Amino acid sequence: LAAVKGRLAGLDVEMIEGESLPQLISRIKHELTQAKAEAEKAANAGDNAEELKQELHNLEEHLANTEKELATAQKSRAEADTKLASAKTKVEERESGVPENLRSLEALQRALADKKKMRDSLQKALEEAEKAVAAGDKALAVAETEEQEAKRYAEETDKTRDKRLREFLATVAKAKFPDVKAYEAAKRREHELNVLKEFIEDYDGQLHGANARVERAQEAAKGVAEPDLEALELEANGLYKASIDTVEIRAQLEKVAEDKRKLIGVLHGLLQEMAELEEQYGVLARIADVANGKKPNKLGMNFETFILASMLDKVAEAATRRLHVMSKGRYSLRRTLERRTARSAGGLGLEVFDMYTGRERSVTTLSGGEGFMASLSLALGLADVVQAYAGGIHLDTMFIDEGFGALDPESLDLALDTLITLQRDSGRIVGVISHVPELEERIDARLKIEMTDTGSSTRFIVG
Repeated sequence: LAAVKGRLAGLDVEMIEGESLPQLISRIKHELTQAKAEAEKAANAGDNAEELKQELHNLEEHLANTEKELATAQKSRAEADTKLASAKTKVEERESGVPENLRSLEALQRALADKKKMRDSLQKALEEAEKAVAAGDKALAVAETEEQEAKRYAEETDKTRDKRLREFLATVAKAKFPDVKAYEAAKRREHELNVLKEFIEDYDGQLHGANARVERAQEAAKGVAEPDLEALELEANGLYKASIDTVEIRAQLEKVAEDKRKLIGVLHGLLQEMAELEEQYGVLARIADVANGKKPNKLGMNFETFILASMLDKVAEAATRRLHVMSKGRYSLRRTLERRTARSAGGLGLEVFDMYTGRERSVTTLSGGEGFMASLSLALGLADVVQAYAGGIHLDTMFIDEGFGALDPESLDLALDTLITLQRDSGRIVGVISHVPELEERIDARLKIEMTDTGSSTRFIVG
């Protein structure tokens, strides 16, 4: 009992199943006390010694089992401590990856709330942008529909005009006129037709009077010696023929007059219809003439050229900034409105302003080196403008093929400084294709191509 009490006093760990060691010791001590009491009773009684020994043996076995359970509990606790330390290490590692201002739950919740507000705001802006795009697409569709209707109306107008013209030409041909000029020459005004009508009526009156006079003469000639009948017959035949011809001429003139009255009516209708069509077509024709660079457009600039000219202004402005540096502030590029010929359109020409002379002159007057610097400036300016209008697309690479051999050393240095500054500021890769030896001293990374007997070889040089 003393040895068991010593081992139990040295243990200070918690037992599994919710029973602590002090409770276990207290319980065992209580049981031992009860056992002592029972042993005393047995000793006093003298008849329960064997039973008490057996009970003591059972208590010793129970204590051994308790020690085994205690060892198992200690092992489980050690494993739990190891897992706890590993968990703490993982927590510390994960906390190191979290910003200090977000390690607390309140700060994290506030940050999440702010991000949620930002997300809602962006979502709302996206919806508004989508609505604006939808409205723009709808407006574009309406404009395209109107444009198609205008084109269709113009085509129908042209077809109607051509149809009326064909009908007019057919009517002129039906009237047995060789062409329109003959018809125009044969046209008579109303008073001229009245004069012809009066002439015919006078002729008919005179013919009737002549016939009456013939009858009276015949009546009066009764009993008179017979005249020369052959001569009279000839004369009568002539008069009869003349009267027949006159009747035929009158019929022809009346038919011509009737046909011309019909033609005049048709022409009046056609002229009125053509006037209405020309009035409707005039607005479209004027818009088309202006858009196509015809009169009254003095520059001969069509709509496409106008758009290109506005873009060219921006390119020239961007190119001038580069050319100012390479030419030491001497040259500036400007767009000119002059027309080279009467048929060519204006607005897409370029001229250079020379600060040394204070005058503009044609870009063709630049020397080879100056022309190369101007061309390089235009290429860089065009790249800047295209990149600005390309919806965020970045031009990462630019290649320049030859041209450096036409530069003097000072101009070559200025051109290279411009390209190096462009590469440094914009991150753009600038490739130079050239055989000028001075470029090897300024450009670190080079792809050198050498010609051999068996073909060309390449090697990359850095530094």
